Amino acid sequence: MDVAGQLAERRSLELVPENTDEWRAAIRKDWRKLANAPQELATDREFILSVLRSDGLAMQFVPFDLREDYELVLAAVKQNWLALDHVPSSVLGNREIVLEGIKQNWQALTRGAEELRGDPQLMLEAVRRDGSGQALTFARKELYDDRKLMFEAVRLNGLLFEYASEVLRADKDLAKLAVTRNGLTLGMTPYELRADRELVLEAVRQNYCALDYASEELRADIDVIHEGMKQSGLALKYASEKLRSDKRLVMEAVKDNWKALEFAAEDLKVDRDLMKEAERQRRVRNKLSMGGFQRPQPRATS
Repeated sequence: MDVAGQLAERRSLELVPENTDEWRAAIRKDWRKLANAPQELATDREFILSVLRSDGLAMQFVPFDLREDYELVLAAVKQNWLALDHVPSSVLGNREIVLEGIKQNWQALTRGAEELRGDPQLMLEAVRRDGSGQALTFARKELYDDRKLMFEAVRLNGLLFEYASEVLRADKDLAKLAVTRNGLTLGMTPYELRADRELVLEAVRQNYCALDYASEELRADIDVIHEGMKQSGLALKYASEKLRSDKRLVMEAVKDNWKALEFAAEDLKVDRDLMKEAERQRRVRNKLSMGGFQRPQPRATS
């Protein structure tokens, strides 16, 4: 459209409709004109309903007595959850209306009445829509003891295990789900679970640094330490004093990462074999970081 056409269209929008039919057409074209609509149309419930179904934000121009109309509010929120910003507090306590908003955006929960934050179904829907964990911070504290809600939250984000009640953090099934999502959540469990070999191994497989939270007994378990060393030789840092005095184990760690020698027992830090291997690994790493090794080139084919 050329400039002249755009100006003509703008002037047509600025013209004040002369009759009801023109007002209807103008509002359907631009819902903001509802702000100046004649009383006859502004109170026409069926017409208002059709406008809200097209754009829920038109709720801000609906007469106040109609903003408590369940059907009108529900239609507006279904179209745009932000319509909740333009309804009275008496409506914000309606569970179905707020749930409809949450289905679009979890932040609709923050517009609803305070008591709705203790509704397990609403919170479950909000947590599913959010995924980051922010929605869970708005829940009533009693819901942190709701097993179904917390399982869903932890399934989406392991770090949400932090919000679980003390009772649920002692639930091995929930703790196992948490550590498979984020191994460091082992540190949020009670000590008896940190001594659970199965659970600790799950955590270490996800993040070898979870060894930091394992019981002393399990940090002396060579198989548990080996599980961490599959990721990095630096897992030696978390091994018991006895294991850090095991030359064969330290050699394994150093071969993976020369810096692991720092965590060996004092007498092994000056062991000639270990020092030699650490220096060799250090040089290899330096060459790699400087591009000292060239990728093999494919043979030319005739």
